[in-house]
Amino acid sequence: MKRFAIIILIFLSFLFSVYFLFPKYSEYKLLRGKVFEEESLIQEREAYSLYLEDTLKTLEKYEEAVEKINSALPDTALPASLLSYLQKKSSESGLILKALNQVKSSGAETAETGIKESHFSLSLTGSLPSLESFLKTLEKSSRMIEVEDISLGQSQGLLGIDLFLKVYSY
Repeated sequence: MKRFAIIILIFLSFLFSVYFLFPKYSEYKLLRGKVFEEESLIQEREAYSLYLEDTLKTLEKYEEAVEKINSALPDTALPASLLSYLQKKSSESGLILKALNQVKSSGAETAETGIKESHFSLSLTGSLPSLESFLKTLEKSSRMIEVEDISLGQSQGLLGIDLFLKVYSY
């Protein structure tokens, strides 16, 4: 009879472990797997954060060069700083800026660089040496400005100048 009771107790222990302990053990294994995944994700994010910090420190070394690039390639095709720059440099060169018009803006970016092209027309009045000085100023500028076409005409003893410029932005 004792043997029978021992067998029944062993059987009941087995049923108890199957119905109560095994589901909890499965849940524990599942949670342990999720914890492992989350720890891996945290480690990846920490490594990425360290990488970004290193990259930032590297970029800070080149801050002056990056500022030059940003001034050469502004965010918009016609920022107020460009208008101010053209007005100032034309007057410093001895030219009078009559008009500045945006002829066309391609808006299409080159796939590799993301740089946009915009075209402008400038109407100026002044002398030939003043024009030469203005063109040299544009050439030395950190901005990416190309002179595409120059038209000259005579009006009231002064030289009428029409310039067609290509300005780059991103």
